[in-house]
Amino acid sequence: MNHKQTLLMATVLGATLLGTTMAAGAKPFGKRGIERIDANGDGQVSLEEFQDHDRGPFARLDADGDGTVSQSELEAHQIEMQARHEEMQEKMREHFDTADANNDGFVTREEARNAAFNRIDTNGDGFLTSDELKAAHPSRGRFGHRKGRTDYSEEG
Repeated sequence: MNHKQTLLMATVLGATLLGTTMAAGAKPFGKRGIERIDANGDGQVSLEEFQDHDRGPFARLDADGDGTVSQSELEAHQIEMQARHEEMQEKMREHFDTADANNDGFVTREEARNAAFNRIDTNGDGFLTSDELKAAHPSRGRFGHRKGRTDYSEEG
């Protein structure tokens, strides 16, 4: 393994471990974050509790489930992530092209808002219903605000 590969592996593994902790809660090392990791409830996180916390990201890298990440597993993960990145770039290009209504190579605020509205308005009636808004952002609540909110009525 050359220096570049070693550095890449260390970066990916470090990001995985940090991501594991970050995924546990919005404030990973605040009281709420510690409570999620502190299995015995003593207010402290032991090495064992930290290691047992969330193995998801490491497990995704450990494709054969042997408890270690090999160079080939890391490379396979890189290839998968690159493919996802390329798919995302293509979707972004498509969204840009759709939003650029006058085909001038730029998207104005108005064009962006119109494109977003049209994407959400699945029945094309020119109005957004509560169901269309929920379908557009099922896990984010009201456009990322007040997480968990699903009621878009005037009273809510």
